[in-house]
Amino acid sequence: MRFSLLVLLCMVIFLCSCLKDSEKEVESAVVESRYFKTAVVTPSLRPVVISGYGFVDTVQRYFLYPQVQAEVVQKVSKDGEVVQQGDEILRLDSSVQEIHLQSLRALAEERRMEYQAAKDLHESGYLPAAKFSGALAGLKKAEADLKALENQIEKHIIRAPVSGVLSKINVSHGDLVSPGVTLLGEIIPFGDYLVRIKVSERNILTLKEGLDAEIELSGLGDCRGKVKFVSLVPDTATRTFPVEIKINQGCIGESIIPVGTTAQVKVIIEKRFLYRVPASALVLDKDNNITMKVISEGAVKSVHVEVIEEEGEWFWISQDALKGEVEVVVVGSSLLIEDKKL
Repeated sequence: MRFSLLVLLCMVIFLCSCLKDSEKEVESAVVESRYFKTAVVTPSLRPVVISGYGFVDTVQRYFLYPQVQAEVVQKVSKDGEVVQQGDEILRLDSSVQEIHLQSLRALAEERRMEYQAAKDLHESGYLPAAKFSGALAGLKKAEADLKALENQIEKHIIRAPVSGVLSKINVSHGDLVSPGVTLLGEIIPFGDYLVRIKVSERNILTLKEGLDAEIELSGLGDCRGKVKFVSLVPDTATRTFPVEIKINQGCIGESIIPVGTTAQVKVIIEKRFLYRVPASALVLDKDNNITMKVISEGAVKSVHVEVIEEEGEWFWISQDALKGEVEVVVVGSSLLIEDKKL
């Protein structure tokens, strides 16, 4: 009887021990799953871009220089004013030429009357051909001199060569200006705009003329454009490389884009299949390489990734070895051991 009780007691102790071991195993599995989380991500075909901030400028500017030496007597247009082709901008002193003009007009009228009288006499047979030819030559010379002086006076009026925005006028009333020396001002024409950005040394060799670009103009909306110019000479102060993106004409209708408007540019380099993962999925390994952990065939695998684009707290990444849907560890990757079966 005592032996039977002893055997029964031993069996109870053994069963309790097994139950505790089982509870510990279950508790261990719950703890492990409690501290990591995975998510299944799918690749998307997405453009790979180089981003930059810049400012709007014009493709061409027109510089205003005088054609005669004279004194400024009137500023007809103001700084920053919108002008149309042919509008007056400045007037230069032409008082001396105006006095001479009155004399030439009187002379031209006199020669015109002499010619008409000579013509009537010549047609009536009372004036030789030589005299008539002399009267005609006198009239033509007077008219030519008058036209030349009128053209000279017209050069004292500075007009807009194109329609656009008149930037700051560099002269004031009373200033003496000279041809080819005095820059009177400049006109920024409508229509052809570009964005100037600076690109780092790491990205400059991936850019080339003709690449498409997405442009976001501050306060004006979105546009598209193409890379127009890529400089291989860096800015000495910033060690960055100037790049110009021409804005497609008509992308914002009839709106005038103010020069200096800020713009965000994304130059499209290529299109690749990328994965969108949260920042918590990315970690640095001991060599400072960006990695993430994935679950493959029931085991933990660590893979190197390339960050292509940042989107708030998310990142678009590339990993050539990954194909199709991938189960990514998004929380607690540091607690998982490489190649460990789950």
